[in-house]
Amino acid sequence: SACSGHGYKFGAAVGRRVAATVDNGDVGGLKAWLRAETV
Repeated sequence: SACSGHGYKFGAAVGRRVAATVDNGDVGGLKAWLRAETV
């Protein structure tokens, strides 16, 4: 459901990963991570 709380639970993890990508410029790695192609 749209109200299950997953956005709240995982928002910090996604934010950290996006911030790391801004620092290191690995956009391809971020895209793969968001598609669950990498760990």
